[in-house]
Amino acid sequence: MKDRNNLIAYMSLAGAVLFWGSAYPAAYYLVNRYSLWTIMLIRLVIASIAFLFVPRRFIRSEYRRGDWKKLLPMVLFMPCFYFFFETSALQYTSSVQAGVIAGALPLFVTVGAVLFLKEKAGLPQIAGLALSLGGVIMLTLFNGEVPPGTNPLLGNGLELLAMVCAAGNMLLLKDLYSRYSPAYLTRLQNWGGAIFFLPGLGHLKDFAVSRAPGTELAVLLFLGVACSFGAYFLYNDAQSRIKASSASISINMVPVVALVLGRIFLGETLNQAQLLSSLAVIGGVFLSQLNFSSPPLRSSAQSE
Repeated sequence: MKDRNNLIAYMSLAGAVLFWGSAYPAAYYLVNRYSLWTIMLIRLVIASIAFLFVPRRFIRSEYRRGDWKKLLPMVLFMPCFYFFFETSALQYTSSVQAGVIAGALPLFVTVGAVLFLKEKAGLPQIAGLALSLGGVIMLTLFNGEVPPGTNPLLGNGLELLAMVCAAGNMLLLKDLYSRYSPAYLTRLQNWGGAIFFLPGLGHLKDFAVSRAPGTELAVLLFLGVACSFGAYFLYNDAQSRIKASSASISINMVPVVALVLGRIFLGETLNQAQLLSSLAVIGGVFLSQLNFSSPPLRSSAQSE
């Protein structure tokens, strides 16, 4: 039963990574045409509509008094503040520097899971995290199409806040799975995000003068249904089955998927260094899933 549960979790993670990675070339097609607030608003509204077709038996909730203290920050962390900080960061820093910081997300989750969720991180997980994070850093640094940042200190600070929000969201989700289904929590995130990005309504008129409304609508549908509804649903389902730290490290494969799909659909190329970096990311993810008999690394609170 445990093996089957793990298999489902890893299949869900693979689907989430594929959808999140494909969101980059898809969003690239729209980002210079419309306001980011408008893109996010439409994307989250489409995802919210998709949830209307999910059978009610999959949307389980057992609200307890005081749960709003966890549900509200969960929604604010992701997608609200996360996308706000990340989008703002790219106005001041280069995507190379932002990408290096984004690669540290599993590190934040692992540390947070050890400190707050009492999870144990073994040597394979630490080694896999280090290898995967190193791969992400090298993968990002060898991207030759990065414009220089205008205020790296401010931009990198905002990107760091985005990663803190993402990690906080994942840790809160893990604590809520005992009473709420992944479908319920994902739906709540999409609805909350749609409300947060309502200022995007001011730019909806831009679609009225679109020169390729059919193609752009198809891309928006893909972003909403696959990348917001599908990816978050699959990731939340996976995280409800395995440790938060193990699930989060798979996110390091997202830039690898983005680069591969970018080459296929946008004609981008991968140099030798990027290929080697991609292999390091994948190797680190697999290494982190090994379970040796080495003593676990524990938090200081546990050892006292």
